[in-house]
Amino acid sequence: MSIPILAFVSLAALVSWLPVLPPPYFLAWGVPIGVAGLWYRGVARVAGAGLLGFAYAALVAHARLEARLPEALAGTDLEVQGRIVSLPRYDNGAVRFRLQLADCPACWTNGVVALSWYYDGRAPQVTPGERWAMTARLERPRGSINPGIFDYEGWLFTEGIVATGYVRGTPRRLDAAGWHELHHQLRQALAARIHATLQDFPVAGLITALAIGAHDEIGPRAWRVLSDTGTNHLLIISGLHVGLIATASYRCLTLILGWLAPTRMLWASPGALALATLYGALAGMGLPVQRALVMTMVALAGLACRRQVTMSTLLCIALLLVTVIDPFAAFRTGFWLSFGAVFVLVFCFGARTTGSGESRLYQAARIAVRSQWVVLIGMLPVLLATVGQVAWLAWLVNLVAIPWVSLLVIPALLLAMVLIFPLPAAGVLLLKIAAFALMAIWHWMRAVADIGLVHYLCAPVAPVAFALAASGGLLVISPAGLLPRWVGLPMLLPLVLARVQLYPDELDVRVMDVGQGLSVLVRTASQTLLYDAGPRFGDRFDAGERIVTPALRHAGVTRRVSRFVVSHSDNDHAGGAAAILRAFLVLDVSSDVPIRAARQPCRDGETTTGAMSLAFFRAGGSGATRNDRSCVVLVRFNDFSLLLPGDIEVAGERHLLDSGIGRVNVIIAPHHGSRTSSTPALLNRVRPDVAIFSSGFHNRFGHPDPGVVRRYAGRGARLFNTAMDGAIHLRVRGTRIVQVETARRSEPRFWYDRALVR
Repeated sequence: MSIPILAFVSLAALVSWLPVLPPPYFLAWGVPIGVAGLWYRGVARVAGAGLLGFAYAALVAHARLEARLPEALAGTDLEVQGRIVSLPRYDNGAVRFRLQLADCPACWTNGVVALSWYYDGRAPQVTPGERWAMTARLERPRGSINPGIFDYEGWLFTEGIVATGYVRGTPRRLDAAGWHELHHQLRQALAARIHATLQDFPVAGLITALAIGAHDEIGPRAWRVLSDTGTNHLLIISGLHVGLIATASYRCLTLILGWLAPTRMLWASPGALALATLYGALAGMGLPVQRALVMTMVALAGLACRRQVTMSTLLCIALLLVTVIDPFAAFRTGFWLSFGAVFVLVFCFGARTTGSGESRLYQAARIAVRSQWVVLIGMLPVLLATVGQVAWLAWLVNLVAIPWVSLLVIPALLLAMVLIFPLPAAGVLLLKIAAFALMAIWHWMRAVADIGLVHYLCAPVAPVAFALAASGGLLVISPAGLLPRWVGLPMLLPLVLARVQLYPDELDVRVMDVGQGLSVLVRTASQTLLYDAGPRFGDRFDAGERIVTPALRHAGVTRRVSRFVVSHSDNDHAGGAAAILRAFLVLDVSSDVPIRAARQPCRDGETTTGAMSLAFFRAGGSGATRNDRSCVVLVRFNDFSLLLPGDIEVAGERHLLDSGIGRVNVIIAPHHGSRTSSTPALLNRVRPDVAIFSSGFHNRFGHPDPGVVRRYAGRGARLFNTAMDGAIHLRVRGTRIVQVETARRSEPRFWYDRALVR
């Protein structure tokens, strides 16, 4: 039974990595053939299950792609109607929610759109389940594409989002919420009570996330602590919490029914499952919750029927049902972390018995310590492949934090959730007890995170290296009697020691896709230059933290940046600077922006020497605007040159010409390709071979200007645009460009907008 299930799940998961989908008519034949194969035994059944899983996932993918906003409607205002089907989020003068389209002539589908409603003054009151009519400007789902970094466009696809956009004008509420989306209404009410009660507590966001699974409540700094201590699973709703609820509920119901009605003991299993499911609904039914609920359901069914169900069977059934519910679950990091951790524990402890003569306390302590060590080693390849880092002290933190949170924080929080409405005083008291208990350990976790014992995956790694490391990890934690465990340790080394190696005559240039903004990484074998850090929009999005920092680590920069230049103070260039300074040891900062770091101003005429030499230019005078005062850097490497001009316009370009600048090989188009820059005089002087526009897709400024694009093309430059191509990677060897890669072409996925993949 397990092998056909694994075949179904594996082939369904494979679809998430396809560059293109097979045609639907081909897949339609796969369904009956796959079903027919299930009637046979052996290889035919396994092949049939695999074909059925592949065809099922691919057909669902076709349906989701067809439901996307038509290209002809992108960027237009549409009159839409629908019902709010998510928990609204208020931040930075906007309320963000999902709207299930229905009953509107302009709607091309009944799918879900993600909308932002911007407001001035008083925030609009939005409740899940309400039906609204509004004017919305919609775009096709898309996002920044950077190698080795969270794929937002793919996440939108897996979430079933058919369009994104923002509200225009004044929306009209058509119907009250009623009984629609009742679980989201309850989540919203609980969140409001928690915020009101814990508004002065620094862990209020963590408590909210722990109570209702609202991950948006966790701020960037808290996320860093969780990541650097390996406790993400603990302070967001996970399978651990569902298991605690189910176990406690079953024990209590068994005790109560055994005393009151012994003949109705069978009701303990469905009662415990109902309570666990209710908790899962309040938690938002994330993937780890789904996995835990399925395993709980099968285990409780076995108890009710007085049949023992093995953990491997539970795991396989959970894999199957989660994949049927969401055929693209394998795209999510939570899929691999949740199922991987359970598999590792089952593999290590599934067939073991406790030592004779050991006390229960000693057994529990021994298993707790060993389980943390086992998860760290066994999950090391999975962690590096999915989140790109592993916290070496995670075993120690979890050894303390899991019992602390499970025995103190969660029970108090659950009782508070039950009592907060009927007995507000008791609920408030329990909420504060949970908050104080969490604060007690949170300060210690922050101190551990500050130690910084975190290893990052510092290079793209071939799948065979991950497979080798996974085998090595399992060998290290395997039961005795197979092979010597030390044999697995060398198998982990290719993954742990992976680095991006540059030759002495190599220059590596990466223009990151940060939307409407700029960030460029330039590296040699011994030097690292970071030019700008992209935008920041409050706590909602920080390109420096979300994109630039992981991009640098993926490129092999783990600790130190030789020089960081912030061209000028505009948010789209300087917004992410603070995140860079937190994440890396920056040896030299050149900036006129008042960031909190030892820095020196950008000095016109300054030069540095070395394998990579830098020349700085900065316009002055009364006629120079803030854009014109951008810190311009000319990078020279052997006979190759790269111009980083920031947002300079006519005056800044004139200063460059007066400084005697000559021909360059590559130019980052000034001011994102605006019509006020890239003058014919500058282009005639520099005559670039490659011109790169760093801009946001359908940005409100119209960058790059079509006339400017034609100006570059007319001079024979090869053109790239991050809005269309994603991140752009150039490798220079000696004096010539030997490699140009764009993220959308080098790592294509079928959900990428076909119009953008050139």
